[in-house]
Amino acid sequence: MKVTSGVEQSIYVLIVLARQKDRQPLKSETLAKVLGVSESYLRKIIRKLVVAELVESNASRTGGISLAKDVREITFHDILEAVEAGSSRYTPSLEGRVTYSNKLDFEGKSKMANEIFHEAFTAFDGVLQNYTIADVLESGVSGISDVDWNEIIQE
Repeated sequence: MKVTSGVEQSIYVLIVLARQKDRQPLKSETLAKVLGVSESYLRKIIRKLVVAELVESNASRTGGISLAKDVREITFHDILEAVEAGSSRYTPSLEGRVTYSNKLDFEGKSKMANEIFHEAFTAFDGVLQNYTIADVLESGVSGISDVDWNEIIQE
């Protein structure tokens, strides 16, 4: 399974917001500069995170993007679902179209393939549900303080 760059960007957005000094909101422009990514694409990602209620967005002059939940409550599964919602992980496309003369050879094979993929994705989701953004933040160097990303961008 391929995890898209949108999922990766979402993880970094959440980490940056979690490290923001005094949890002050950040503008999408600031986030894009910090991450070195396209602001237009990042806005699409942020929108998905807002819809999933992982971040909040306030369009006022002093507003911006901020965490909607505690980092201990945001799982990697939540992030994947927010960004990849609606995309099918496995969709059989040849089922019922095989023109081989002995179709009995193929009966049940597609069902078994579906069951294998379902089992794999269930295990994958289970692992993702066990890890949160807090786990990532705590895995680094201890004693790291919060950052004022707005100050860093202005330097």
